[in-house]
Amino acid sequence: MKIVMIAAVILAAAGLTACVDPNAYHPPEGQKVYISQRTFTAFKEYQQEIGSTHPGAFAVSKSGRNSFYYYCQESACISGPSYGQVAVRRCNAWGDPCYVFATNADVHYEYEVLP
Repeated sequence: MKIVMIAAVILAAAGLTACVDPNAYHPPEGQKVYISQRTFTAFKEYQQEIGSTHPGAFAVSKSGRNSFYYYCQESACISGPSYGQVAVRRCNAWGDPCYVFATNADVHYEYEVLP
């Protein structure tokens, strides 16, 4: 029974970081994205917050000027919408379509910080 519970927790946690609306904005594949210095500063803050143990997602706007991150501050987080969904939805509130730039510590796009 304990093994089944552990497997259920692992599967639920994996589902939290994977689901993002397929109709959401996605930068062209293989193309470098550009982010503002302010967004880069927020990304560094996100990286410090998640460290090596907390799951999360960092969303960036199409223009690269806005961002939002969402992560689990607790030792176990297994229910609710995905971190990517929350980060994109909150980032979209700035008025520019957003995408998941990073999940946990994995950066999904090659990027350059604008001066």
